[in-house]
Amino acid sequence: QTCALPILGQGSKEVVTVTGAVSKTPRGGSDATRVAVVVTLRIKPGWHIYANPTGVDGIAPTRIALDPASGWSIDRVEFPPGVAKALESSGHEKVALYEGKVDLVVHLKPGRAARPPAVAPLKFTVQFQACNDQHCLAPAKLGVTVPLQGGSAR
Repeated sequence: QTCALPILGQGSKEVVTVTGAVSKTPRGGSDATRVAVVVTLRIKPGWHIYANPTGVDGIAPTRIALDPASGWSIDRVEFPPGVAKALESSGHEKVALYEGKVDLVVHLKPGRAARPPAVAPLKFTVQFQACNDQHCLAPAKLGVTVPLQGGSAR
């Protein structure tokens, strides 16, 4: 199996793609305010992004934010454990990385509004830094909008 060599100066959008889908929607009763969204990061072969947590001080982890205008806020995020690897740039210390496909499960709670809308666009921003064995791209932010009424988005 062969992989094409990455092109220097290649942008983050060519290295990482972000999609999202609602995995649990609000219902009546005790589940009325429970929403979970799976935000999927797909990282091009030969590249990685830093996990959350990275396990090393001074290296910014992958983060996710939600636009508060949706009426919802992030309660907690389930970041999967990264793969620990020693990189030339970090010396002999192992850094937790994400490679390939990574699912972040974002649990939402009502925002400041007493009743968040049952149908709303959820606008997420994922912040990360993509690197390969030779160099790192500048830290980047990619957005994805997920419709709350089920379905998926890119």
